[in-house]
Amino acid sequence: MNGLDRRGFIGLAGTTAGLAALSGLAPTAAHAASAGSRAAGPAAKAAPHGLPPARRGLGVYHWDRQPGAISDFAEWVDGPVAYAADFLLRDSWDSLAGAGRLSYWQHTPWARRMVWAAYPFPDGQGDLAQAAAGAYDTHYADLARNFVAAGMGDAVIRFGHEFNGNWYPWSPLNDPNGVAAGETDFAAAFRQFATAVRAVPGARFRLVWNPVPGQSGVDLARCYPGDAYVDYVGIDIYDQDWNVYSPGVPPTDAQREQAWQDLLTGGSWSIDAIRQLAADHGKRLAVPEWGVWQDKVGHGGVDNPYFVQQMFDWMNTHDVAWNVYFNVYASDGNHDLYDTYLFPAASARFQRLWNPSGRLPRPRRTASGTLHPTGAPGPTAYPHGTRVLAAHTGTFAQPAGTRARPYGDPWAEERMVASLIRAGAATAPQVSYPDAPAATALMVRYQCPVDGDLYFSVYVDGVKAAGQVHLPAIDRTLPARYAMVTVPVDVPAGATVTLQIDADDDRSVSAGVWDYVNVDTIGFATKGTAG
Repeated sequence: MNGLDRRGFIGLAGTTAGLAALSGLAPTAAHAASAGSRAAGPAAKAAPHGLPPARRGLGVYHWDRQPGAISDFAEWVDGPVAYAADFLLRDSWDSLAGAGRLSYWQHTPWARRMVWAAYPFPDGQGDLAQAAAGAYDTHYADLARNFVAAGMGDAVIRFGHEFNGNWYPWSPLNDPNGVAAGETDFAAAFRQFATAVRAVPGARFRLVWNPVPGQSGVDLARCYPGDAYVDYVGIDIYDQDWNVYSPGVPPTDAQREQAWQDLLTGGSWSIDAIRQLAADHGKRLAVPEWGVWQDKVGHGGVDNPYFVQQMFDWMNTHDVAWNVYFNVYASDGNHDLYDTYLFPAASARFQRLWNPSGRLPRPRRTASGTLHPTGAPGPTAYPHGTRVLAAHTGTFAQPAGTRARPYGDPWAEERMVASLIRAGAATAPQVSYPDAPAATALMVRYQCPVDGDLYFSVYVDGVKAAGQVHLPAIDRTLPARYAMVTVPVDVPAGATVTLQIDADDDRSVSAGVWDYVNVDTIGFATKGTAG
């Protein structure tokens, strides 16, 4: 899987008195300092050696460029997290060498605990044959120099991950010279990359050869570059099975057990087969990505505590060096264990295994020390007299191509917020609140990533009352930070109020562009309360 560059994630709730004018927010030094200071908490401590391997080597991916999210995850499991994961961009050679990514991690405690996905060539700008011939070695050396300069000379790098699937351009299955040539060239490209990056002064990289199980058509043995070039054999493992799980049919316990057995031993390159290959070459195993799976086509086990338990046991049995949980709602599947609405049992099982203390994060609805959209500090408590509705009590509408649903959030007081998600649709999801109290303004508190500005509209009894309401970016991964907006709108008592993400808020709408909107609470204010 890959990280998406543009994922907006926003929380809506209430503000202070007054009608706030909105302006954009850029990343600030204070923002970076806050991320670093929070990351220096439990997340930055070394894991005790007495822990089982699955706990001792736990890492997490929780969106691109989000060091604060790693600290959040450490707090959620009440213990240290060994690695943070991220993806280099694939749009240019500069991006492949670290542009647009390294600076977000450079001055955090995670700089020396990174697992990076790197690639043989940018999309549409190369091929395996050229990589195998050494044509890109200077670019690989640039990557290494940039990593060393950023304090990441000992990063873990998985080069050309998931190469035996058909979804990446560096797969032998997509090689214009045929699969056999692609297999040979991938192994040679890996050698070229390893030689080039290790030759840079200060480089102490650990390199991961990283296939996926259950894929046919590629001979992994022919893709192996040689023991001198590989530090870990990585296996990405998800609870997905196109043969066992059926669209529209809730998975049964028997199906979940069968899906795990298929992953473990089924096909020519199962988990066990890759594990044996690693053992034959004297290499330790790693799991650079793993997670539960829910998707719109119905080939995942969804809320599957059995899968979580099997992963925990398997990683402990085979002394897996480290593992990275993919804790996101990605474009092709949802794995987000924070979502206790969709994954209550799987999330609870993960908590029981990785957080045996049972301590959970404190709710983070804070009334001070937060931000207005202007960047000025100020309180976020609703003014006295404001009527407040819990967002997840609203009614969700889901136009084609969108999803809208409640979302369990460990950072919210009631561990439940509302989630509106639009994925490349002409119309957007909405949440409605019938029988609203009389108001002259809606008061909204929210969060989203630093590149995730978004717009929404307000409808009263089906008539648009406010449009293109701008929500400037605020880092969702620091849950004590909010921005606020007050929307002047007349709401008669008993009216139905609807919030809808504007379908045209992105300049380029595609299936890979997702807006996440988390609605905490909606404040209905009158002139006397809103100022």
